[in-house]
Amino acid sequence: MLYNNNKIIYNKYFNWNINLKKIIKMKIFINHDINKYFYKYKKYKNIFFINLIIFTKFLYEICNLIFYASNLNKKFIIINNIFLKKNNKFLLNLIKWIIIKSKCFYIKKYNNKYKLPDILIILNNIINNNFIKKCIFNKIIIINLIKIINNYNFIDILILINKKNIKYSILYILYKFKYSII
Repeated sequence: MLYNNNKIIYNKYFNWNINLKKIIKMKIFINHDINKYFYKYKKYKNIFFINLIIFTKFLYEICNLIFYASNLNKKFIIINNIFLKKNNKFLLNLIKWIIIKSKCFYIKKYNNKYKLPDILIILNNIINNNFIKKCIFNKIIIINLIKIINNYNFIDILILINKKNIKYSILYILYKFKYSII
């Protein structure tokens, strides 16, 4: 981003260090469970593959979106219900550390006490439909990292990830978000 006489000039070319080799090693793109609503999976020997080019393109565009929004001092809220068990305490602390470094808000469940954010990142598929409808009505960007069974049409940006290797795939994507916010 360049500044010229108090005007912001956006560069279109950023390197978010999204490597296909790392994605393949971490097995983010392989999914064994399929939902009939999603058509972006390809079946090969009972393993469903996500199109890697589409995945990297979405991740690159989301990193750009988050970068520009953080430069305009927009508020982010990350909702998490996945890593609340005692066996995932290390991952929960790691996610909280990433969120603190990136200056986001972190909540376990949404209540009406919080102000509505500018960008909402959902890490789970258990969320209130009224809250999503309120976000859509207020034109809030919703990014979802796990497939939603009921309301996948409401989500603005959906990143399909592996359900068996969910810890590493969410951490990989959150690290990319952290570097784009900083």
